[in-house]
Amino acid sequence: MDHYTRQKEVILKHTPTMSLYLKKLNENEKERALNVFATWELSFRQILGGNNTGQLEADFLTLFAFFDCQDISENLFAAFAAFANTPPLYEEEIKYHITDLGSNFKLRGKDGKWDSDKFRNILANLAQSALIQTWTPSSDPPDSGSHLTLHPLIQDWILLRTDPKTFAQYYVIAAVCISWLLNFCWSLGEPASERMFIGIKGSIQSHIGAHIKQRNSLIGQGNFPVGNFKEQMLTNQAELLFATFMYRSSQYNMARIINDQVIEWQQATLGVRTIYSFF
Repeated sequence: MDHYTRQKEVILKHTPTMSLYLKKLNENEKERALNVFATWELSFRQILGGNNTGQLEADFLTLFAFFDCQDISENLFAAFAAFANTPPLYEEEIKYHITDLGSNFKLRGKDGKWDSDKFRNILANLAQSALIQTWTPSSDPPDSGSHLTLHPLIQDWILLRTDPKTFAQYYVIAAVCISWLLNFCWSLGEPASERMFIGIKGSIQSHIGAHIKQRNSLIGQGNFPVGNFKEQMLTNQAELLFATFMYRSSQYNMARIINDQVIEWQQATLGVRTIYSFF
């Protein structure tokens, strides 16, 4: 119990945004949040020290928090792995940066392809530690692959415990995962592309919504833009694809909002003569 109490103190002391988060809660909610955060922190540290895949499991758990927590598909990460060496729409300099940045998330088997078995083992271990809420080992086409959910409080805890530099890297990787899944779907051509989108359109919209929510939160905290210039460019180019997808999905207002945010960053960073825009 002393160790548990100390863990609560560590969370309060070393999580800069925790006090802001707790201010939004009443006393009962604050105590509950601290209790569950301390429990998960202990489980998280046990994973890190428990086996030779502990760091990889911790990395994936952190990345999961940057998506909509209600339905996270394995396809997001399989697409990232497939495109990591030959990403579309990115200059060579940026390509090498994202390949290095996301090296932990390219689960490849002996054939060089995405290894679903390794991913399922990661999910099983995280579920055993109660760090993911639910997961299913596979689903029917067109959106085949494992799916998982995170409890919203776990998502909050992960985002709060992540330092700004690491937050920036995961924020970028999540955006690239979504954009490369979009690219993969579009590369299939019709009618396969349309069949794929029928199964995943809603979840992609939710993931984009989560990305924009995190972006707005960063802006409100004065922590945007995040990362270095290359990471900002990766996010910027991914968001152009988000605007395209939202427009094709008849989500015109959201497409305009995302596009305007892209333009605002480009004007401030690159200058008006180099603006790329969907509209």
